[in-house]
Amino acid sequence: QYVTTLANYRKNSTAITKGKLMQYVPEDGLYIYFRYDANQTVMCVMNTSDQERIVNFGDYTERTNGFSGGKEVVSGKSIAKQFSIPALTMQVIELTK
Repeated sequence: QYVTTLANYRKNSTAITKGKLMQYVPEDGLYIYFRYDANQTVMCVMNTSDQERIVNFGDYTERTNGFSGGKEVVSGKSIAKQFSIPALTMQVIELTK
């Protein structure tokens, strides 16, 4: 179900299929990159640490400026400008204004 959800999202996402890529140097176990175009911005967050980490939009203002939060693609949960990501997980978040 997880892979199916992500695959279907990818098929319909202009940012992922045709957009540009911006990635940040991994820090403290977090690897974060963005796929974006004029219509959509997707933030991919990987926590490779064995501890929960806090992610703050303010650390990535070049891509998050103007966004109020987002929606986690797999679970559908709303994401605030600051959120935690569990250890050893990945989240794909479509940013919202």
